[in-house]
Parts: sequence; C-alpha cells; structure tokens
Amino acid sequence: MGITKILLFALVALPIWSAEQVLLRTGFAIRCESHTSDGETVFLQTGSGVVSIKASEIAGFELEEVFAQPILALTISTAEIPKSQRVLTAPVLTTKELIDNAARTYGIPASFIHSVVQAESGYNVNALSPKGAIGLMQLMPATAKSLGADPNDPKQNVEAGVRHLTDLLVRFKDDPEQLRKTLAAYNAGLGAVEKYNGVPPYQETQLYVEKILNRYNYLRK
Repeated sequence: MGITKILLFALVALPIWSAEQVLLRTGFAIRCESHTSDGETVFLQTGSGVVSIKASEIAGFELEEVFAQPILALTISTAEIPKSQRVLTAPVLTTKELIDNAARTYGIPASFIHSVVQAESGYNVNALSPKGAIGLMQLMPATAKSLGADPNDPKQNVEAGVRHLTDLLVRFKDDPEQLRKTLAAYNAGLGAVEKYNGVPPYQETQLYVEKILNRYNYLRK
C-alpha cells in the first residue's frame, strides 16, 4: 500500500479595522486612521503624523474597512511530497494592478499615478535612467532607501513612489499650485521648488510637469 499523502489548507481569519478616506474638493483624497475637528480646522491622524486641513476644503468622509491578508495554513502529513509541490506562490499582479492598488491605498486618482508612470518609465519595470533612477516610478536609490523600499521590486517601487507623491501632495495641500509643485518636487527635488517657490526654471522639469498634467486631464475626461 502506498504512502498516504494529505494536504490540509485552512484560511486563518485576521482582524478587521477601520480607516477613513477624506475626500477633498480638488478631487483627491487623503487616507487617515481617524480625524478630529476644532472649529474650521480638521486634524487627520495619518501613519506619518497629524495633518491639519481647513474644513472648507473637505467634501466629505468615507469609512473604509481594511482587511488583513488571510494566512493560508498548510499541513503536510508526509515528507515524500516533492519540495516543488509544497511551495505556495502569491498571484502575480500586472503593472496596472500594482498601480491601481497603490493609488487606492493612498487615496490618489489612479489616472494621476498612471500619468506619472507613463512619463517616468513608459511602464518599463526595468527602466534605469542615466542618473540612476530605477523602475516604474524612477526612484533614486537614496529616496527608495528613505522610504524603506527595494526599488528593483516593482510592487515596492510603485508603493514607495505613490507614498512619496502623497507626502508631497499633503505638503502643498493649501497651495493653489498643489499639483504643479508636487510634480516639480518629485522630478527636481523639494529643495528646488522651495528655492524658486514654484516650478524651477529647468526645461526638463517644466516639460515634465506639463506632460503629466496634460495626460492626467486627458485621462480624467
């Protein structure tokens, strides 16, 4: 009689918690854990700290249930099952799915992130610029390191790039030139934008900002 081989799979339930999407009148959103208000000012508790924003700039709030990823438990009753058959692999996401998921997580329109990726790398996961920028979001190694990401991993590359864009959008949240300054800072660095109080007079950066905004407006329509 042959050796019995039994595979037992079980989904382990994990906790559910709530987060909020703060819908801004600009069409963007900020993801936060909770919020409080004091008169005309609303304070948002985010993963990186507390952000204050004028109540008049908020269109509304949406409660979001966040599910932790289920754990797939595997029990094997025999050691004779080939090792290759015991490996569980996560589903491979397409580039579009990686971008859409990251945009959803940080409350940024996916069309905005797609416009940035198109300009940065043309959707080439292996893109490498002469200056050393890497991957879909063209992260510099130092920037990726500061965000705790491996720029050569497409998923981490996209998530880190979107997180960096989110931080810049929050920084310029009260500025009428929010999108232009955010894109300029992503391309030329925050220091250059602060030095010139706007898009710096670099032809590359100026063309970059206009290219992305034109693409974004096109996709929105």
